[in-house]
Amino acid sequence: MTSKNRLLGMTVIIITNLIPLVGILFFNWNIKDIVPIYWLEMVILCFFNVLKVSRAEGKEIFGQGSLNGKPISSYKRSDLVWQSIITYSAFLFIYGISIMFVFKRYFFIFEYWWLIYVFMFEYWLEYYFDYLKQEKYKLISPADQYSKPIPKVIILHLVVFFGMFFMGNFYIGAIILILLKTVYELISKYRFKNIKIIGEA
Repeated sequence: MTSKNRLLGMTVIIITNLIPLVGILFFNWNIKDIVPIYWLEMVILCFFNVLKVSRAEGKEIFGQGSLNGKPISSYKRSDLVWQSIITYSAFLFIYGISIMFVFKRYFFIFEYWWLIYVFMFEYWLEYYFDYLKQEKYKLISPADQYSKPIPKVIILHLVVFFGMFFMGNFYIGAIILILLKTVYELISKYRFKNIKIIGEA
């Protein structure tokens, strides 16, 4: 990734993560606003990870997780693509229904439609310039790519969880989680930058 593209990627990550922070600090956004926003980001995250799993070509497997009682490494790429679609769809459906009934926000997708474009741009930028153009898909196996979003999903999951069960004064916790998420994204985005593709001189 060139310095120009890297700077652009970092800028987009920071701006995207500043949106909920600015909303909390200056526009009186509360937990009923923040939770649906992070649900929308999980949708985009899962969508692009399905694309990444379908493109991953790495042979070396670092993760040792299991899926349906079998090592993830034993699955073919096509199987992991379908498993990703099924797992993510069920996960997002349950969260979406929970948000609707807990917060009474039955049409939140339409309320925050503009954020879909923001998240799409952020993840597309990373997918195209970082994953495809820099050929990182050659560095990671389908099995590892399948599991790769888990740390980020956990952070988003914490926002949703604490939002649902601690609906009082959430501001300090929300700000900490937003900053944690931003730092994680900035670090994880470039952790492969010094790794050579196997077989290259």
